[in-house]
Amino acid sequence: MLLKYSLGLVCGALLLGACQKESEAPAPDITIVSQPARLAPLEMVNFRFTVQAAAELGSIAIRHVVQNATVTKKEGFTTPTSDDLTFSHDTGMESVGKTLRYEIQAVDANNRQATKTLEIPVDSSQLTLQVLLPGGQNALAAGVATPVRSVLTSTTLLMNLHVKRVLRNQQEETVDYFNNLQLRTPKLYDHTLTLTPDANVAAYKFMAEDWAGKRKTIVLPVQ
Repeated sequence: MLLKYSLGLVCGALLLGACQKESEAPAPDITIVSQPARLAPLEMVNFRFTVQAAAELGSIAIRHVVQNATVTKKEGFTTPTSDDLTFSHDTGMESVGKTLRYEIQAVDANNRQATKTLEIPVDSSQLTLQVLLPGGQNALAAGVATPVRSVLTSTTLLMNLHVKRVLRNQQEETVDYFNNLQLRTPKLYDHTLTLTPDANVAAYKFMAEDWAGKRKTIVLPVQ
């Protein structure tokens, strides 16, 4: 009887030890292998990471923190305790000039969890506007028809170009309006407009805007 009791204690101790070792097993380990230091506007994000687990992996999920949405989730692994993943995701206009945050969560078969968050800044949009006259002139002559070239560029998407005449009484009138440029030439718009100011026109105003909300204005005087 004493022998059986002793054996029972030994077996119980062994089982307890096994349980303690199981409970002390570490959570999965997430290692970032590569990620971009920063992104240009609308550039696709790509990063690579590995996950190692003491027990079998249950799932790996990636959450877009700003959108508070899980953008991908993987279950079922060829190698039960490790995985190597490359993640790609389109960045939208809402990310321009902000910092992207992605949270990686790994869960093993015993529900031990690990998380790691990546932060990737996205550059602001850059909008340029040039208004060019023949011979490098910097003003229009009243009563003379002159070709005026407008050149717009954006690192996101161009939206519109608004051309107005400014009268000597400070009133403004639309001369031309070029809208939905993103559907035609989203990054570069080059247009020549012939202007013939009369004696009542003091200047022409060229106003450009892109989809990130950047604006540029150039005022071309009339002499």
